[in-house]
Amino acid sequence: MLKLSFLVVPISFILGLWWYLYENEKLPPQLTPKPRVLHVLSQPSTVSHQFLELFSTQYEVQIKHIETKDDNEFFKILENDTKNIDVIFLKSFHLERTLQVCDVYELNSKTVPNIENISPDFIIEASSYIKFAPIAWGVNGFVINTKEISPPLSLKSILSTKKIKIALSPDFNELLLTTIKIDERIPDWLIEKKYDLVRTEINKLSKQVLIEEGDTFENLLKGDISVKQTTNGQAANFLAQNKDYKFITAIENSTLWQDLLAIPKDSPSPDLAQKLVNFALSHDGNLKIINSGDKASPLKSSAEAKDLLPEKKASDLRHLVISEI
Repeated sequence: MLKLSFLVVPISFILGLWWYLYENEKLPPQLTPKPRVLHVLSQPSTVSHQFLELFSTQYEVQIKHIETKDDNEFFKILENDTKNIDVIFLKSFHLERTLQVCDVYELNSKTVPNIENISPDFIIEASSYIKFAPIAWGVNGFVINTKEISPPLSLKSILSTKKIKIALSPDFNELLLTTIKIDERIPDWLIEKKYDLVRTEINKLSKQVLIEEGDTFENLLKGDISVKQTTNGQAANFLAQNKDYKFITAIENSTLWQDLLAIPKDSPSPDLAQKLVNFALSHDGNLKIINSGDKASPLKSSAEAKDLLPEKKASDLRHLVISEI
């Protein structure tokens, strides 16, 4: 009997295992749903990878991101391949050119509820429908040492004296804009295509000042310079720790820029694209954009946000002198 019991247990186990496998062969295979894909095209520095990763995780979306090396590559893709693009991240000074080569959806509070969060100061179109949603902004201004300089700031007066040293951005466009502001001949030369004369004046300006990136403040702290060109977003953290300094715009005015979002009409997944725009205009999504890129928020809710420095809030725009958008 003992020997028989030893045989019964293995045989019953084998029969049970065979029956389980036989029954499961009848069941249809379990298919794992493929994640939805969102195709994103962006100009350089208009969207952070941290923001895209956060959206991808929360919405279980696979993102295929093309960040172009320059504007020529961006517009080449935009002109020839919008059928494979769901969302466009672009700079505000390329808005008109974008509209010339690409039709985009009109956005409203029904399709993108968080549009209501945008501060009125940043609504480009005077309509309840907008085509380009602002997600960040900045002003190219100056940080000054208030112990040495008192507002208002005049670029002409500073550059005409050797007592005050100034640092300008190495960006060619910024050097050109600064040269235009201090030399009234430049606009006419540009119209007349006298580019050699323009380059000569830019080179003269470059030799008068220190050229350095906007997020470096060591020379300002050391006293080697008293005025530094930078953006309000880049200056925010520095100003929070150094109370003797202030961000201002010059009497000659400064340029406001925005980072924008749009959805091409050829988008393969417009509903998913709308979710991304809506997320970018939410507090959590926009905060990720702002803090990972040293920019300011265009949202009304940012005025009450305790985790945003003053220079990064939408309300800070009203304290600055702006010449163009």
